[in-house]
Amino acid sequence: MTLYKDITIKNFRGISELKLEGLKSVNVFLGRNNFGKTTILESVFLLSGMSNASLPSRVNTFRDPAQSFNPLGQIEYIFHNVQLQNKPTITGILTDKQYRSMCISLSDTKTIQGPIVRNGMLMSSEQKVKAICLSINSDYGTINSDGKIVNKRSFKCDFCTYENGQYSQDNVKGYQEFLSAQYIASDTSAFQISDELSSLIRANRKDDVLELVRLFDSRITNVEVLPDSTYIAFDGVDKLIPISMCGDGLKKFLYIISCVAGRKNKVLLIDEIDNGIHFSVYPLLWKSIIRLAKQNEIQLMITTHSKEVLQELANSLDTENENDVCVYTITKNNDDIMHSYRYDGESIKTAIYNQLELRD
Repeated sequence: MTLYKDITIKNFRGISELKLEGLKSVNVFLGRNNFGKTTILESVFLLSGMSNASLPSRVNTFRDPAQSFNPLGQIEYIFHNVQLQNKPTITGILTDKQYRSMCISLSDTKTIQGPIVRNGMLMSSEQKVKAICLSINSDYGTINSDGKIVNKRSFKCDFCTYENGQYSQDNVKGYQEFLSAQYIASDTSAFQISDELSSLIRANRKDDVLELVRLFDSRITNVEVLPDSTYIAFDGVDKLIPISMCGDGLKKFLYIISCVAGRKNKVLLIDEIDNGIHFSVYPLLWKSIIRLAKQNEIQLMITTHSKEVLQELANSLDTENENDVCVYTITKNNDDIMHSYRYDGESIKTAIYNQLELRD
């Protein structure tokens, strides 16, 4: 199982520099609002697909889905302090000693000949069309016993969006991505749930999810994915209920469980895991995802503000899984310098038992 072991983030959104060391299978990030917890997840998402130059323009849609219609319009906000000279740089070392690093920058404006279309209206039939171009310079290799990078190789890829709505992207030759990351935003759509469940059904894994969902709500008798949506069957209810009509807690729980039970060998990034889920479900949620993550060789990175979530995480730890979990508290000093304080499984249990505050 290949996991991220250490990650360094520089000049990305509100993070000038932050180091995360000793990452485990399950990693939970704590801290005050606007201290960079979500930014950590976004940085791992980008680093896990560093050969895809379109990802930096898409990462804004995690926070604002409307940005999907303006893929580079808000790209400046990924640069620290919205200063384009502060190039976001993300570096990772994995448990098998592999090394990877990416640096994002805006390249020179390009032009092509073609029509200009704005807001769906043809403004000009033929003239030079400007583009905003994003470049990613990446390095990869291995770390030897002396801590030095060997077998280092590099590549560059560009993603350009033009005024006429067209875009172009470089295909990186000679590099095959082996990492896969999936991002779960704080809210959940019915479409996302249907997509994950469809994959599980094709893999003959629906019963695994159904068993856990029944623990969430014993009245549930079945889960069906139909062409238009996911539907839930409840005991005593004649008609199937569309998932969009169910509570946010059920939707969020079903989506998380489906993702963790799905494809193996990936990094799963969960923002605000407690959003929409009642505290009574936390014990089931933790026990389920810790077990499934280990079973499916998935590395989890999770953010939360909830003290109850931490309490139930501590209660879920035992001698079999406490070495697979760690918690990071993210802080800032008066000079806006960020630090991370790491707690392993035993430290988490001790802190919760002694009612110590880990969130700040």
